Amino acid sequence: MNNTVKPIDYHHAIILLDELLSNDQKVEISKCSEQEVGLKMHFTLGLWIRNNWINDISSPLGCHIQKNELVMGYDSYSTAIIIIYHRHLNGKDLNIEEEIEKAYMEGGGWMNNN
Repeated sequence: MNNTVKPIDYHHAIILLDELLSNDQKVEISKCSEQEVGLKMHFTLGLWIRNNWINDISSPLGCHIQKNELVMGYDSYSTAIIIIYHRHLNGKDLNIEEEIEKAYMEGGGWMNNN
């Protein structure tokens, strides 16, 4: 996958995934249940998202997560992006804010609220 273009936000991440992934990859993702897609894609697409979009400070989305979310669990964010993309592929409501809040809490954000 080409990683020269970095997403500016979660909606842009969906657009980029549509461009980057093959039809076979999209079918594989869409056929998973929402409950299993994050785990199933964790060591492939999930790691790629984390390493190229979240850990990379040249990525506007990665900078936002690193500076504003104040969490340790970047894997939670890559999983959230995969789940949001899965919803997109299956024509469901994306519920981005809800999924990002869940990633924030799972990633340790709850510790910042004390």
